[in-house]
Amino acid sequence: MGWNEWDQAKADAAARQTPMRLNQLPGGPADADLVVHQDDLGAVGHEAFGLHGRLLKQADIAGAGIDGQGAGSTMQAAAALKASGFALGGELETAVSVWTLQVKSVLQACAHTRWGWPGNST
Repeated sequence: MGWNEWDQAKADAAARQTPMRLNQLPGGPADADLVVHQDDLGAVGHEAFGLHGRLLKQADIAGAGIDGQGAGSTMQAAAALKASGFALGGELETAVSVWTLQVKSVLQACAHTRWGWPGNST
């Protein structure tokens, strides 16, 4: 739509004294309302709970294979690479740190989704 066409459309809407609609949905505003039922929210919460549990068990690469000093096997490998003079060791540490932050963000989102709605208690 060109500028002149836009000006004409605004003038036409003003002449009809009706609000201009940019979408092409038929009907009034009630037709465009978002409706969510409690059962739907419960199903989403249930899935978020399952995902949260699986992520806790399977996505923790920093904690997998923890040694006596509390370092996981990936961080142990990073330390060994660094000690041998490989730049990859530091990059691997960075990758583990970023991964851990991202997993924590997803876990928080799952927890918020699961327990953030009124009525979610299971």
